Amino acid sequence: MSEKLKEKVGLLLSAMAMMSFLSPAAVMAAMVQQFPDTNVSLIQMIITVPSLISIPLGLVAARLAKIFYKKALIVFGTCCYLVGGILPYFLHGSAEVILGCSCIIGVGMGIAMTAITALICESFQGEERGGMLGLYAAFIAVGGTLASLLGGRLGASVWYRAFLAYLILIPIIICEIIFLPKGHLDREEAGTEVKQSKRMSKQVWIIALTGFVFYVCINAINNNAAMLVAERSIGGAVESSYVTTCYTIAGLVTGLFAGKIVMKLQRKSIAAAYVLGAVGLLIVYGGTSIPVICAGAFIAGIGFCIFASTANFHVSEMSTPSTLTFSVAFLSAIINLGQAFSPVIINAAASAAGTDVGARFVTAAAGSIVIAVIAAILVNNKGNVEKQ
Repeated sequence: MSEKLKEKVGLLLSAMAMMSFLSPAAVMAAMVQQFPDTNVSLIQMIITVPSLISIPLGLVAARLAKIFYKKALIVFGTCCYLVGGILPYFLHGSAEVILGCSCIIGVGMGIAMTAITALICESFQGEERGGMLGLYAAFIAVGGTLASLLGGRLGASVWYRAFLAYLILIPIIICEIIFLPKGHLDREEAGTEVKQSKRMSKQVWIIALTGFVFYVCINAINNNAAMLVAERSIGGAVESSYVTTCYTIAGLVTGLFAGKIVMKLQRKSIAAAYVLGAVGLLIVYGGTSIPVICAGAFIAGIGFCIFASTANFHVSEMSTPSTLTFSVAFLSAIINLGQAFSPVIINAAASAAGTDVGARFVTAAAGSIVIAVIAAILVNNKGNVEKQ
């Protein structure tokens, strides 16, 4: 096996760990029943709080990359996923304790995702970089699919067994140690982060801010699918896992063609992603059977994957070498903030439309349509690196 192939294998296997936080998504309804005195939004944040914690850690990772090789950061981050994911199997008596374990996952997410993306952008250029970022998104979806299926199956009889799905990370960590290259230490001068933020392209800001809203909206599926299925009396944990599985497996299919999508649509792929997200959310809302809801989740998942792969590509192409790592970390921080606060924002906004779970999907679809219009107008195709 060539060194380049080893690097690709190591990076793509690392990507599989990044959505393993979806393992307990299928048992969300059971957790709400298990902790009736706990606010529903807080329980939902067991899924989303890793994204919140990852925000400062992603920016810290940009500084740590000057001290530690990116391989070490990726392995450490994946180990955090494993520890934070397995502990709730043993410490499942309190929703607050489980939420604390999710914070450990967040530490790993912030460090590992930043290091993986930076290593890809460091090692690949041009169309090859776009293709690799697409495969990266695809393998993130593979990992999310496996985690969701395993979590649903393991938690079908006893809800906290869903956390045993995190054991799939053990062979991934071993492969990271064997296949990943060390990467290069970043050599930027200390204290340049503020200057870098001022030099970032306006287009990076537009993609990041609309991406924030998109992540608020699209995560309505992960946060509410199990409750929608339960509310409409069309299934339980296993059926809910099918919905999240269709959402994540769409990323696998789309990621394989992400490079071609980038070249065909250019930056209009951002607006296209938002439109697909809205369409999928509306189909989920209108669904009265598992197949229809799964179809909506699949379409929404295509939109999510198009954004996840092409946004990183466009941001990397818009950035100079001195702003690349910070720009990627900034994008990750902003969109993860949207993912973290998705249940709070969507639940509050949807309360005006109704008390049923379906109202949350309508609200999320409306938000996605608004940012699709904004992105179609403001995100342009002029040049690669734009300076203010």
